[in-house]
Amino acid sequence: MEVVPQTNGKRQRIEMFDVAKGICIIQVVAYHCMIPVLGSGYFVSISLATFLFISGYFFKATSDLLVKLIDRLMVPYAATFIAFNLISVVLGGSFSLPRSIWFLYVLFVSMVVYYFIKRLSNNKKYIQTAICLSLYILSVLMGDDYNMGEWKIGTIFNSILFIHAGNMASCINRRTPPPPPPPPPDKKKLHLLLFVFFFILLTLLLFPEIPMLYSMCYNKIQSNPLLIVLDLSLGVLFMLSLGCLFSRSKLLAFFGRYSLIVLCYHIFVLRLCNGYLGFVIVLVSSPVVIWLIRKYFPFLFGLKPFVSDFWRKMR
Repeated sequence: MEVVPQTNGKRQRIEMFDVAKGICIIQVVAYHCMIPVLGSGYFVSISLATFLFISGYFFKATSDLLVKLIDRLMVPYAATFIAFNLISVVLGGSFSLPRSIWFLYVLFVSMVVYYFIKRLSNNKKYIQTAICLSLYILSVLMGDDYNMGEWKIGTIFNSILFIHAGNMASCINRRTPPPPPPPPPDKKKLHLLLFVFFFILLTLLLFPEIPMLYSMCYNKIQSNPLLIVLDLSLGVLFMLSLGCLFSRSKLLAFFGRYSLIVLCYHIFVLRLCNGYLGFVIVLVSSPVVIWLIRKYFPFLFGLKPFVSDFWRKMR
């Protein structure tokens, strides 16, 4: 879902999207580890919306889509659920639903619903847009929660909006010539970013009332469904801009490429420790875990087809 065909028959990743996903998954881990500022609920909503947008960008309504989605989303979810509960029982706990990976089945359901929207609309973009907006408005009128969070009808309809936005962006991109290769990194840009980062940090330390004002504005936005969509859309553009800016970062691209593994793995670390320690352990140990999964269990995390191969043999 994150690759595009090349003229020589090979397939190449879009580094900008990998880097953006890497930033987003690090932010999600920070949120679950309860890291101040970086782990705020506002940023995690933007990160999830960015994942949805990128998923929509590579969405193709093929006949075997459902089987592929099971391979890439539900098999990892089931494997994580079983492993998490086995470890919980060994440690003296009980069976429970690992809530931190709810995004996998929300994405699965949203993609399936969007598949039927594309089929029913006969691939007409204006009809798809009208249906997606109507479903979102319907969820608001029903009084459901339209924020980006956990298993709710409003979350599904909100997710479909960003999947459709990404899919529309891919259609526009196909009509435009490919962009030139990114220029070499500019040290002045890095210095400017560091200055802005430390300026914001110093401001927060000198004026502790600013987070309170931010909280008030955030609560007002969260009470308006239109402002939520607009706010998340601007956040997605910001994340993609960061992806362009740091497109040469191999480390961020690596975390983005295997963001699903990081998402599933970090809940096991949180079972043992939290806070800054858990955050550092996840970031440091993730490359080792990714290597082990790629080598021994690639079929459990969508790196190799499992259900798809079985389905082809059955047919």
